[in-house]
Amino acid sequence: MKFLLQATVISTIITGLFSFFSERRKSKIDCITKERAEWRKKLRKEIPKIVSLCSTNGEKCLTIQNLGKEKRAEVIEKLCFYKLSLNPHSYDDKKLRNLIDDLLNDENVSQKNFLTESSFLLKNE
Repeated sequence: MKFLLQATVISTIITGLFSFFSERRKSKIDCITKERAEWRKKLRKEIPKIVSLCSTNGEKCLTIQNLGKEKRAEVIEKLCFYKLSLNPHSYDDKKLRNLIDDLLNDENVSQKNFLTESSFLLKNE
């Protein structure tokens, strides 16, 4: 009888601990998933703004060279937010980080490449 009581108590404790850690893990995953969804939503709004501000004369090239001081500051802020949102250790994000760096260094960037890499990021995330 004593053995049965001890076994019941031990199994209850183990079950409780398992449930606690499983629920905690599930809660973290749900939180991360929700945050990533919000992040993707925000990037989907910001990317067209960046492209619109950086496109000049309907060309297929993006640049910040010819922007006025206020627009240039706005674009740089958006590009920095975008770059900080990327994973610095991800090989997949490397092309996009390089394109953003090129823009920030006053180089021209292909609009098609920028949008393609942005799409890959949002689809693969």
